[in-house]
Order: sequence, then structure tokens, then C-alpha cells
Amino acid sequence: NNSVSSETPKDISNSPFVKKIRDAVRKSGIKLNISFEFFDQNQMIEYLSKNTINIFPFSQLGDGSGISSSLDVALSCRRPFAISDCVLFKHVLEYNLPITLRDNSIVDIIARGTSVLDPIYKDWSRESVLKRLEDLIGV
Repeated sequence: NNSVSSETPKDISNSPFVKKIRDAVRKSGIKLNISFEFFDQNQMIEYLSKNTINIFPFSQLGDGSGISSSLDVALSCRRPFAISDCVLFKHVLEYNLPITLRDNSIVDIIARGTSVLDPIYKDWSRESVLKRLEDLIGV
């Protein structure tokens, strides 16, 4: 059986939401890439690394008990990114950084670069994680 869900990537790419985003681009020289592809981790890092900014406009989903790991890959690319205030990003929102779409323009987020992400890079570094683990197990 070759059944396909009712919402395939092709269906999504022609959705009113995506059309609205594409229609919002009014300046020449701006190329909007919207992908619904499934990549392995290396492909995702390569794809995200080529972009001026990566935007994660997630809507509120579920009960908020989980987190989205998509930002982990975005951080590894060392490119600016913008996020919605979706509860799935609570592990990044707790840093109160100027990267939320609600409070910051995409132009401003790009202009700030990745230096605003330094607190996350520091806290999530191999050394910091190892230190917390050693403290936890009493080494």
C-alpha cells in the first residue's frame, strides 16, 4: 500500500501560509528558501549553514512538555536564527535573547549576528556539559 498522508510536503508548499510568506517578500535580491525536506543531520547542517538567517516560526503545539531539537542543529551552524515564542523553544527562550520574531525584526536579528548566542554556546559547550555531569556524579 502506497498511501500518503493528506498533508505531504507538496501540499504544504502550496498552502496559503507559505503563499503569504512568499508574497511578503517585496525587495529584490532577497531569496526565500522554504524547505519541507527531511535531511539527515549532516545534510541539515550543510543546508542551514548556507543561509543568512534560519527562521523557526513554530506555532504552539501540545502541552509544552517537550522541546524542539531543531535549534541544536541551528546552533551548530553558527548562523543567526529567529524563533517564535513557541513553548517548544523554552530551553532557548529562557535566555531572553533578542532573537524572537515577536519582539525583533529579521533585519535586526541578522545585524546582531551570532554574538548574542554566546551565552548558549558557553552553557552548551562540551566543557560546560562535562563539568555539570562531573558535579552531578561527584567526580
